[in-house]
Amino acid sequence: MKRLNHTWRQIAGVVAIALLGGLVSASAYYLLMQLAADERIRWETDAVFSRAEGIAASNIAVFERLNQSQHPACSDPDLHELRQIAHDTMYLADVGRIINDKLACTALWGILDSPPLLPQADAVGRAHGSSLWWNKVGLVPLEEPVNLAALGTSIVVISPWIFQNYENLEPGIGFVIEDRARTRVQREIGDTDGLAGEAAETSAWYLPNRARHVRLCSDGYDVCVVGRFRMPNPVLADPLGFAATGLAGVLGGGLLGLTLLFLLYKQLPMRQQLSKVIREDRLVVVYQPIVSLDDGTLRGAEALVRLVDVDGQWISPQRFIAAAENLGLIGLISRSVARRSLRDMRDYLRHDDFYLSINLSVPDFLDPEFLPFIEAEAGAHGIDRHRIALELTERQTADHDVLAEALAKYRSAGFQILIDDFGTGYSSLAYLQELPITGIKIDKMFVQGLGESTIGCEVVKQVLALASALDVELICEGVETETQAVLLRSMQPGLSAQGWLYSKAVEAHVFRERFATAATIRPDPGPGA
Repeated sequence: MKRLNHTWRQIAGVVAIALLGGLVSASAYYLLMQLAADERIRWETDAVFSRAEGIAASNIAVFERLNQSQHPACSDPDLHELRQIAHDTMYLADVGRIINDKLACTALWGILDSPPLLPQADAVGRAHGSSLWWNKVGLVPLEEPVNLAALGTSIVVISPWIFQNYENLEPGIGFVIEDRARTRVQREIGDTDGLAGEAAETSAWYLPNRARHVRLCSDGYDVCVVGRFRMPNPVLADPLGFAATGLAGVLGGGLLGLTLLFLLYKQLPMRQQLSKVIREDRLVVVYQPIVSLDDGTLRGAEALVRLVDVDGQWISPQRFIAAAENLGLIGLISRSVARRSLRDMRDYLRHDDFYLSINLSVPDFLDPEFLPFIEAEAGAHGIDRHRIALELTERQTADHDVLAEALAKYRSAGFQILIDDFGTGYSSLAYLQELPITGIKIDKMFVQGLGESTIGCEVVKQVLALASALDVELICEGVETETQAVLLRSMQPGLSAQGWLYSKAVEAHVFRERFATAATIRPDPGPGA
């Protein structure tokens, strides 16, 4: 009997240890998922916060310029100054003047025939005393709801599209832009159900909670952003992985160690995953044609990079490019893309009517070894350097004089220089005049607003005028409909375009099968064509 009792005690002990191992393994799996979720929502929230703080800073700077004006309100000189300020300033859709509590004139619409009476402000800015209105329709001649701010006799209209890049979020991700005291909500983005009333602070990494929060507040402005990521239930999201973890804990020792190592690898934060897949060169280069809007002839192609993760899934460029810059790996990507694209497109690039556009980062332009590299690659394939266009994203910033000096070296070497995603960053006419650029690529956000929004047409016209003043080429990105193409052709001849109307980005062999040099490109009929 004693022997039997001892045996049962041993079995009970083994079972208890096995269950404890399973519990520890399952807890470790959940904690790793939680850490990955914390890092992700912190990245996403930081991006929204930077934009919100930039809007606040821009508004104050604009008010200082507007209220220093010596011209009578709404006079011709005053309207000219308003238009110059609106043109130079990021984030704003319009600026105007207030006379007798009415919106009397704006940069975009001039003197209003029936000036609307401004309603009572929704809030007053604590730091600078500006009057604030949220989501108003009818105060300015726009169909979209807009936010406005006024100080003294000046008023600014914040662009309704300023957070458009953050609207199409994955389920479970949401942001609330609010004041520091949580008394008013300026904007909600994504899945914000109940978020405004949660009074959430940044989640502690060690406290289990599937709703992960980050709250960031500005030191200089009364603006905060709360981000939330609702983690999926680990049992439902990955039942096999969760069961395998528990089983590994029950089986103990070596199997537990191997399984936890696998799960740790699976749940690595994005930065570490990207570090591995970039170093393993899991890059795919695809090409989107650039065509003449006048007659549809092929003018060139843009090389675009895609990345495949350890599971064989595509990673969005918006995510991995930023991560690669933080990791210091962007130079490896740029070199790989340049090397492959010049090899893939060399037959096209030997024709005088074709050029290849390659995206580079500011660190690439400033890297003293990159210019000799790209020169050597072009020479190895017998490609004239003026057939290679190097794109600089407008949102990227650097010391202006240092960047201008670096770009001048590339221009002297014969390369073209393009400003990419124009309209989403900080460039003004004065800024661009000092850069040795050969072309501007207007961001698809504005092109896709053609025919749908009056302000979209006005922005495109302003950029056309800017390109004409600088005597540079203009390429319109994101052309998806024939209506957009017709409107662009009617605004100005000689434009170039790229977008899904003509073709999505395709791999090199598909590009060669579909497009012959100097061929006329017809609108893409879609899959199966």
